[in-house]
Amino acid sequence: LLEDLVLKPSLITDIVPFFLALLPPEKQSEISWDQEDMFEWASFEGRELDVKKDIVKWNAATLGNCFTFNHDSRPDKFPLRYAGEREGFRALMRVRQDEYLDWIDTASLLVFVHSNTETVFGESLRFQAIPGGETTLKISQTLFKRLGGKFGACVEDKNEVQSYYYEGEYTTDGCLRSCYQDAVFEACECMDPRFPRKEGVNSCDMSKRTCVVKITEERGDPSNWEDCVCPLPCFNGQYTVRWSQRGDCSRHKPNLDLVAECQRNLTDNVLISVHFPELIQQTFKEEPKMDFNKFMSTLGGLLGALCGVCFITFIEFGFFIFRVVSVIFFGK
Repeated sequence: LLEDLVLKPSLITDIVPFFLALLPPEKQSEISWDQEDMFEWASFEGRELDVKKDIVKWNAATLGNCFTFNHDSRPDKFPLRYAGEREGFRALMRVRQDEYLDWIDTASLLVFVHSNTETVFGESLRFQAIPGGETTLKISQTLFKRLGGKFGACVEDKNEVQSYYYEGEYTTDGCLRSCYQDAVFEACECMDPRFPRKEGVNSCDMSKRTCVVKITEERGDPSNWEDCVCPLPCFNGQYTVRWSQRGDCSRHKPNLDLVAECQRNLTDNVLISVHFPELIQQTFKEEPKMDFNKFMSTLGGLLGALCGVCFITFIEFGFFIFRVVSVIFFGK
């Protein structure tokens, strides 16, 4: 193991979760940062938030403690009512570079933009907010609605797939990682500590790391496994983000003294702004090319055009059948 670390120091980020697997979940959270350690202040729609109440802390093995605004577990959520930077989410946060471990070479915070009903993964799309300035994320949302059934496979509820160990709504990525965990459990009798696992199943420690790594080396990505069936969700949303960053001290130019003082104060802080520039939402919805009503309308049009058939024709035909039956059975 030490030889591998010397040759490839980046392996430490994959090894740490196996060490943390020896600790109970509450201990893993205790050794990471809390809300008071990270937030100077946070606001929404120009009003300051209570970071302990309005921002939920949760722990992930590969990310440490994470903080989510409008988390799904909160009974009172903040609805989106206005567009614009002032009406969005803003937070001045500490990066805490003085406490970084020696193998970390980038000082930044990771910002994830996602639906409050979806779980964030360690590999999810993220944006880096570096200290000493302001990071702005301008977002827009696109919704996708799929028909499913005979029109193509899709999942409405996570109980429809063989296994799913993540909280929140169904996602294809969560399904694939759950398939991977099942394969690890079958081979190693434990589950990879880097991802959520089935309740009651132990995490793999360092003694099982070789067994866990061998699963991916031998079988490849779960999306290519024949026994791992993970269709798209029937309904999901996707955010498009425009990212920008600027030195927050630029407003003091050309006074170089004020710029230098501002930079000293913001050396370890970053201002994060997330907002909708406009309240416009795109929706892509699958519809059958021809339903029953369209079929009857098309059929009627064709019969009328090609055969001179109309609604009166069907009434006359029905009356003709009635008369034939009357003559056959009653002689009238």
